[in-house]
Amino acid sequence: MANQSIMHLAFYTNQLPALRDFYENTLGAKPRTIVRFSAYKGVKNRGDWAKLAETNPNGIVYVFEELAPGQFLELFPVDQPLPQAPTLGDGTSHYSHFSILVDDIQASYQNLVAHGAPIDTKPNIGNSHTWQMWTHDPDGNMIELMQYTDQSFQLTGHIDELI
Repeated sequence: MANQSIMHLAFYTNQLPALRDFYENTLGAKPRTIVRFSAYKGVKNRGDWAKLAETNPNGIVYVFEELAPGQFLELFPVDQPLPQAPTLGDGTSHYSHFSILVDDIQASYQNLVAHGAPIDTKPNIGNSHTWQMWTHDPDGNMIELMQYTDQSFQLTGHIDELI
């Protein structure tokens, strides 16, 4: 099996409209798939979703936001029956961040500022010789925006050997 890229990351949210607004209008994602419960009408192996197809057919099951060609963020409203989010023994869900590769980090920064998005870290060259900056969405999910340089470790390769 050969990996090509991230296909999607999935998040649960209790503020779907705010996340859609952030990803679509601030970061430029395109809604590519919106599935409603009506799609599960009569589907026998989908339990609660099939029941909701009868009682709440227009309710959203999930949304796929296209961040880049073939790369998506999947958003699940938490006010519906869903598979449980993974936990790490203490009963909480854990998440670090995801990164979006951009062509022009300065233009991306200006776009975030123009949309009133939070700026956690301004554009800078990181230890990997790659431009980076940080923001977060309305749910607090951390997002790193990155732009490659000719010296980016992600392109040139770099392994710190054990001492």
